[in-house]
Amino acid sequence: MSSLPGNFGLLLVLACAASARAASPPVVDGRIEIPRLGVSGIIQEGADDDTLRVAVGHIPGTALPGPTGNVALAAHRYGYFKGLRYVRKGDEITVTTPGGAFHYAVDHIRIVEITDVEVLDPTVEPTLTLVTCYPFDYIGPAPRRLIVRAHRTDLQRASSVRSGPAGNSRPEESSGAPAS
Repeated sequence: MSSLPGNFGLLLVLACAASARAASPPVVDGRIEIPRLGVSGIIQEGADDDTLRVAVGHIPGTALPGPTGNVALAAHRYGYFKGLRYVRKGDEITVTTPGGAFHYAVDHIRIVEITDVEVLDPTVEPTLTLVTCYPFDYIGPAPRRLIVRAHRTDLQRASSVRSGPAGNSRPEESSGAPAS
């Protein structure tokens, strides 16, 4: 895999090519917001350069926001995701689609090699993975990727409300980390 080109969009498309055929319908009229970082942008289907020039791209073959799966979004480090330079654990992220508003909190931030595409693997828990080039100040095609992983928080709130005093079970307790 080390022979893959440094082109950001092409790598992501190649990594997802096999699963893209079985993918869910594309995100339409989506939006991502990370208020603390000033990140806000529309989401379009695709991780190619044409898409990433004008929007945050939903990586083909990854899940759509919902009760399960790894929703992977990509954007350029000098564009929509330039604010990720300052991301911190616990930062709140909202992804809005015609299917509703989905709320996430950042769990993990890491730097990976361009060939480390396992961050796009499916998950059982509802997960959001943000991908951008790294380092931010690098001139030309960056050699690594910043990966921001977040878990759905609105599911925990909904479960807590459903299992409250009226139900037979206790409200859920959460450490803020996703269940394993």
